[in-house]
Amino acid sequence: MRAFQNLFNQLDQVTGTKAKVQALVDHFHEIDPGEAAWAFPPHSALAPRQTRQ
Repeated sequence: MRAFQNLFNQLDQVTGTKAKVQALVDHFHEIDPGEAAWAFPPHSALAPRQTRQ
């Protein structure tokens, strides 16, 4: 769970898409597969989408 908190904090601190993707890649390489599910739902298709007006 600590790894997820670290990921969440890192994603909150960076603004660029490449930096966010790299944070996710690094996270998934460092954790056990059983913990990977904690990181997926906020970034899945279920998350609210931004719309342009």
